[in-house]
Amino acid sequence: MKFKIFFIALFVNLTVFLFGPYQAMAKYEEPKYDIISKSGDIEIRRYPELVAATVSVSGSRKSSADEAFMVLAGYIFGKNTSKKSGQKEKIEMTTPVAMKEETSQMEMTFFMPSKYQVDSLPKPLDDRIVLSKVPGRTVASIRFSGIADNKSVKDQKEKLVRFLEKNSTKHSSEHFVAVYNPPWTLPFLRRNEIWIKTDLP
Repeated sequence: MKFKIFFIALFVNLTVFLFGPYQAMAKYEEPKYDIISKSGDIEIRRYPELVAATVSVSGSRKSSADEAFMVLAGYIFGKNTSKKSGQKEKIEMTTPVAMKEETSQMEMTFFMPSKYQVDSLPKPLDDRIVLSKVPGRTVASIRFSGIADNKSVKDQKEKLVRFLEKNSTKHSSEHFVAVYNPPWTLPFLRRNEIWIKTDLP
C-alpha cells in the first residue's frame, strides 16, 4: 500500500513538473494571428496592429536582457500611474516576450493585453519605457525548443532566411527572438521563435 501511494505521488509530482509550464503558458494571453502558410516548423503569419511596451538597455546580452525584463515586469506589476485612478495599476502578463539585439543594445517588448489601447495604458514611472502601436505586419516565424542562446538563435535565423530566399520572399535584415516560457521551464519543453518581417501583404 505504501509503495502504491509513493508511486501515485511520484506520478503526480512528475506530471506537475513536466506539464506545469504548459499550464502557466495557457494563463497568458497571446497576440492573435492568421497563418498564411506553413512548412514544418516555419510559418508565415499575419499579425494585426498590437499595443506594446518597449525598453532598450545597453550591456552584455545576459545583463541587458535581465535588466530590460525587470524594467518591463516592474511596469506591469505596478510601477506606473493609472490615468483613471491616479493609483498604480497591475497589467496582466502576456506571451511571448520579444527581443531584438543590436551591438551592445537589447530592445525588449511586452505586448499589452488586447483590452488596452496606448491611450488607456497607465503611465510608466520609468521614462525609458516607450508605449506604442506596432503596425500590422506579416512575419516569417520558425519555432524551436531548448535554450535561445547565441548559437541556436543564429542557426535558426539562418535556416529561416534560407527558406525565405528559396521562396523569393523579400524580408527585413532584422530579426526578433520570441520566448514563450518562464526561465524555469525545462529546455525541451520550451517554445522559442525567430521572427523576420516580410514584404508580404
